[in-house]
Amino acid sequence: MIHFSCDRCHRAITKDELRFTVSIEIQVAVENQPDDEVLPEEMEVLHEVLDELNEEEREEVKRFAYQRQEHDLCLECQRDYLANPLGAEQPTRVGFSEN
Repeated sequence: MIHFSCDRCHRAITKDELRFTVSIEIQVAVENQPDDEVLPEEMEVLHEVLDELNEEEREEVKRFAYQRQEHDLCLECQRDYLANPLGAEQPTRVGFSEN
């Protein structure tokens, strides 16, 4: 039997509940302008540098340059995620009495 739990709050998600999946891709942003063509010589130098890396260093470059993550969320955590997807600190609201 397949068992799902929320990756945020760790609560079990039953088969009768809604389950949401969140896919996150993080990759190095490369800004290529139409005038910024990569020259063949530059590509050759890049390939030479990559060829000199050992397997462990290549894997580190891959982890740094691109990551993909998948997460299961329950309904409550999905709503929280949509309200604040980057987990930024929310400003503290101060309430004052009517005196």
